[in-house]
Amino acid sequence: MPPQSKYNVLITSYLEPEHIARIRAVDPERLDVIFEPDLIGSPRYPGDHYADPERTPEEEARWQQLLSEADILFDFDYTHRQDLPELAADVCWVQSTSAGIGQYVRRYGYDTGWPGTTFTTASGVHARPLAEYVLMVMMAHYKGLLQILDQQEARSWQRLSGTDLEGRTITIVGLGRIGSKVATLAR
Repeated sequence: MPPQSKYNVLITSYLEPEHIARIRAVDPERLDVIFEPDLIGSPRYPGDHYADPERTPEEEARWQQLLSEADILFDFDYTHRQDLPELAADVCWVQSTSAGIGQYVRRYGYDTGWPGTTFTTASGVHARPLAEYVLMVMMAHYKGLLQILDQQEARSWQRLSGTDLEGRTITIVGLGRIGSKVATLAR
């Protein structure tokens, strides 16, 4: 990033207030953290970074002004996928809330539309929740959760005996951060 005395950090997807405060606390003298949740849209569920806001023409003009003044984007602006490099021409760093953004960056031409821009990811942040999800699905499968739910719906209870997972072998294809965490939890 080019050295500057002040950077405008535009938060482009919803974050909880405590996370905004943590970002602002990093360096209040050099970071002007801009977070206008009314322009971003309401999250549909916890961790939703793809809200689709309905902006008035005035709100859209305000949003585009903020994009034009941004030096750093916290997440991609998914409402302007096609023209984001033109609208936010001064951006030198994009911090994604996802991992594996390479294809996305190339698909929308951000690698050429923002030459010299640094793209960083949230790689590893989601490893534990996704690994826990994998274990939940394994347990649901081996303990017959869908059959139990069907019986509950029908108000007809039949004996059901699930399979124990202890002592079983799990195969994990790809030991990245998520696969490694699945292995650790499964052990």
